[in-house]
Amino acid sequence: MFEQNHTEETKTIMSDAKKGEKNPMYNKPKPKGAVSPSQTIEVFDQENNQTTTYDSIHEAARALNIKQSRISLRS
Repeated sequence: MFEQNHTEETKTIMSDAKKGEKNPMYNKPKPKGAVSPSQTIEVFDQENNQTTTYDSIHEAARALNIKQSRISLRS
């Protein structure tokens, strides 16, 4: 309804206003849990009766040649 598009000059001014020491998060530690740790995945192979452990969903998906979402839905 009230869509506003900033000019490139305005975008540059706003960007410069938050760089370096002017940034409110400058020199502050990241909050605990800001980066989520990877989830360890165990895959059981019924044919060989073996369990393989992967350090992350991404790694397991790559090794099994499937999409990450397929693993996430089962977790």
